[in-house]
Amino acid sequence: KIPSQSPSESFMPSEYPSLKPSQSPSDFPSLDPSDEPSLKPSQSPSDVPSLTPSQSPSDVPSDLPSLEPSLKPSDEPSLLPSQSPSVSQEPSSLPSSSPSVSLMPSISAAPSTSTEFPSDSPSLSSKPSSEPTLLPSASPSVSQEPTSNPSASPTVSSMPSISTSPTSTTPWPSSIPSISAEPTPAPSSEPSKSSMPSASPSAEPSAQPSAQPTDGFYYPDWTNEDQVCTNDGNDPEYMLEIQRVNYLYRSKEDCCRNHFWWRITQCMANEHPMYYSTGSACDVKVEFEDWESKYTPGSWDASGLYDTMEECCIAEFWFDIDGCLGDSPRDTTFEFSFDIAQLHEPTNCQDADIFANAIGVGIDNVLGGTSTAEVQSVGCATISRNYDTGNPECGGCISGTFIGDYDGRAVNLGDATGIVTTISGIITTTSTTCSDAACFEELINSAIDKFSTSVTDESLTDAIIAWAYERLPPVKQLWDTWVVTTSFDSSTGTNPFTITADSTSGLEVTVGGSFDINFDFTQVTTVADLQLLATYFTNAITSTLDDEGNLPSGASIELTTICGVDLATATDPVECSSTSSAIEYTSTMYLAHDADAEAITTSVSDALSNPTTIQGVTSAVIAEASAGVSVPLIQVTTSGSLSVTNFDTTSFTADETAEAFTFFDDAILETLVSQGLVSPGSSVVVTSISSGSIQYNLITHVDASVDTASATSEIQTALSSSSTMTAISTSVITAASTSSSTTLSTATESLAVSSSAVGTPIESDVFKVTTSGEFSVPSLDLSTLTTSAEIIEASKYFEDAIAEQLESAGLLPAGSTVTITGIVDGVVEYEIALYASTTSASETTVSRIGNLFSGSASSTVLRAISSSVESAASTSSSSAISSTLSNVSIDLFTAGATTGIPSTSGAVASSLVSALQSLSIKSFTPEEAAIRSLAKYYPDWVNKKTCVNDGREPPFIKEIGDGYMFDTAKQCCSIWFSYDEACGQSASALSALKYYPLFDAGECGVAPYNELESKSYVYDSLTECCLKRFPLALDTCCDAEGLGGCVTTGVTKYVPNFIEQKCQAKSEDFIDPSESKYARDTMLACCESNFSWDTQSCCTNSGGC
Repeated sequence: KIPSQSPSESFMPSEYPSLKPSQSPSDFPSLDPSDEPSLKPSQSPSDVPSLTPSQSPSDVPSDLPSLEPSLKPSDEPSLLPSQSPSVSQEPSSLPSSSPSVSLMPSISAAPSTSTEFPSDSPSLSSKPSSEPTLLPSASPSVSQEPTSNPSASPTVSSMPSISTSPTSTTPWPSSIPSISAEPTPAPSSEPSKSSMPSASPSAEPSAQPSAQPTDGFYYPDWTNEDQVCTNDGNDPEYMLEIQRVNYLYRSKEDCCRNHFWWRITQCMANEHPMYYSTGSACDVKVEFEDWESKYTPGSWDASGLYDTMEECCIAEFWFDIDGCLGDSPRDTTFEFSFDIAQLHEPTNCQDADIFANAIGVGIDNVLGGTSTAEVQSVGCATISRNYDTGNPECGGCISGTFIGDYDGRAVNLGDATGIVTTISGIITTTSTTCSDAACFEELINSAIDKFSTSVTDESLTDAIIAWAYERLPPVKQLWDTWVVTTSFDSSTGTNPFTITADSTSGLEVTVGGSFDINFDFTQVTTVADLQLLATYFTNAITSTLDDEGNLPSGASIELTTICGVDLATATDPVECSSTSSAIEYTSTMYLAHDADAEAITTSVSDALSNPTTIQGVTSAVIAEASAGVSVPLIQVTTSGSLSVTNFDTTSFTADETAEAFTFFDDAILETLVSQGLVSPGSSVVVTSISSGSIQYNLITHVDASVDTASATSEIQTALSSSSTMTAISTSVITAASTSSSTTLSTATESLAVSSSAVGTPIESDVFKVTTSGEFSVPSLDLSTLTTSAEIIEASKYFEDAIAEQLESAGLLPAGSTVTITGIVDGVVEYEIALYASTTSASETTVSRIGNLFSGSASSTVLRAISSSVESAASTSSSSAISSTLSNVSIDLFTAGATTGIPSTSGAVASSLVSALQSLSIKSFTPEEAAIRSLAKYYPDWVNKKTCVNDGREPPFIKEIGDGYMFDTAKQCCSIWFSYDEACGQSASALSALKYYPLFDAGECGVAPYNELESKSYVYDSLTECCLKRFPLALDTCCDAEGLGGCVTTGVTKYVPNFIEQKCQAKSEDFIDPSESKYARDTMLACCESNFSWDTQSCCTNSGGC
């Protein structure tokens, strides 16, 4: 089944398409359709209610009995007496909103029976319907003259009846009991025995009962707009004296259920932010009218209220979800907790609810604006909201009934000195202006800061106590409490624009790869060793990608295997595979449903394949392994020489010679590091340079277990290879070409390294210590440096300038290095790796470096570094660098962390940590990404007109499920959009260039796939398009201007022309599938195979075989 190519467009399409549409639809549809339409509608409905109602009495009793009771009372009296009863021969099912007052009450022959839901808009008929509605009106009528409370002075009989036996069957006492003129002074010694005893008898009844009832019970209050159940002690007299059983409750929940069931959320003071339709968008509010209450007992909802804006937009504006989301406010939440001193934990749910509401109001008053608090626990007691009823439910140490064994007031548990109770919950903050993740992140942080400040400055304590006094009845348990000022804690918050594993839409993307490393895996013998390596590499990969801006927000890195051992199942002792030197990892990230996951994962893989990133990961692993430990190493100094040709230095100035030294330093070191022969922390120092020879020292640091002779032999072998010597020559030529000295660039343009020699290594024991710091450079503005190469070059000038000052002061031992770790506007950060024979010597050096940069002579040193940077930058071939670094002025030094100096003398790191000092990463191999949708795909005919998985499927699709909800886009597209090749394609696929035929011109054109009007004939290459659509005009098609021409393999085949009885040459790429079975590699083979009856004529006609 295929939908129409040109479907009709409805301005307000139905959420649930009709299975049997009307044959004669109305021209003016209802603007306010019924929630539950009649199953048997009237053919000619009346405009005015009937004045002659049904003769059958209602089954629903009156909620308020008559003030002048019937002369023949019912066997089952009403639960609620009428405040102004009417006079009817047959009583109404529901009280009138404006009843007449009769002097002579009616006599009912038989009581009416009760329905579950009384109408909010009762019939005006004098004879009510026999079948009352089960669905109250959403807009009830409002009486102009509401009835008053039942009479507080009922008629008193002068001759009360005397019962010889207790009431027999009814569970409810008389609503108007007889009143004795002379009550007995004491209870009867032989009381009558009730056949229906009380449901809650007293465990210890009073011997002398009070003349007045106990206060603190909840009662319904109709006297104001609130219409709630309260226990403020202002119970009306008639409730206390004659209507206790009908109006007084220990439980607020019971009171609200019996008297305000249609607005129980408001009655229970359990209101919370909810979304609703304004007609053009979804908005949010806390307080709702009676008919807006979502949580009404029964199988229906009084109105469309939703817990999230997404739910509201999907249900109410499914035909324009994006428009709704753009026009509606969004909210964010974060969890909080703090401690309150001198507050007992609640002992029943009603107490917990009172405390939670009072504390929540105090928080709201402090936060103000659009933030709302929901307290979810008070000590060991938890309070949650029942989503079916709207009522609070308790758990933890008070799970069970709402009230327990207490009366309506919160229980005062006595002295709470020394008691501290933890309060926790969530804060919801709504914004109508934030439209991205960054804005909401700022909103979350602002709300958290405001909350935290209110705790520390005690304004939250003041707000809670103020409301505890103001509330009716007051919450005395909170009067003497205070919020502990150091106790505030919070979560990071949920951002509506951030996708997580719990999101209902979006993509879960898993991508991984493996690093092939040089490392002595014999040092890995325990699971603890594996876990330590995993920690080092996880942090290194994460920090390096993050620093480069290549780690998607929320992405996590997890190592899975090391040297062939699965980290999840590893056990002691660990045995590394002899054939694996790999570190494997996976990264999981959560993206928006329309994100180009393929492009993002490719970007991560490309970054990790970059030599700069690999070196960054290596350095980060070594740095973390070295942190806090003193690592014993062997410093290996190896002398070497390179024989060079076509390199004349006779006319070099001193500055040009020094610059040439630098070119060779960098070229030799970069080549050895790239081949994994030395670690990035090694150094090369050229000691002399002449027209035919370069002398240098290579300084490396290795673990004591490394065979230095073998390592030196590997270096000699590598340097003697022609590829290595060519790489060094090329590096020098490239660097010299950027020099401002034409003499230097000319002298090196034909440079060639012809041979190499390496001397005997000299070993010495050293310890590595790292120290960091930063310089304040107010004048440094990097805005004109637009490439990473320029940033690297600028960093190099600072490294050389700092090293020069340290060397002049004797503070940079041989082999030690200076590395710029960060350079931004106004700040330059560095790290120095020091190698010395003892840690104490390094500790002394670190102290002296600090004095050099911040002591009494520091201004001179800082000025010297600045001048050196300016001078070096002035020779740069980049005018941007020369200009940026033309006025460097370092004005402040700040010392950073120092690692590697042990806290106790003689502390030595493990062999594993020592081995990591020689770590190098040879290569990175990415794996194919796995992309999984967090939501199922469904056909979107209205908005996107394709299969999507944005989690916004209309309710009817979600309800039907099968046939409409799919695990993959391919499944959905094959059923609902089989005619559209673009269905389910990623953003990168849709924007890819495709070729299509221009039949009028006999050529092919090219355009992005998503811009093509027709998807019928689309090809990936010009060759394919020309071959398929214009096989008889290939030359013209392939030579079309601006398309680059057809690309062929260069293989020629011979195919028969049966009409002319000959064979002709044809490119293999242009052979049609129908020709391929006749094609042969030679002209003769073609003639013999296809014209076997006259091969000679074929050869002649073909121009010769």
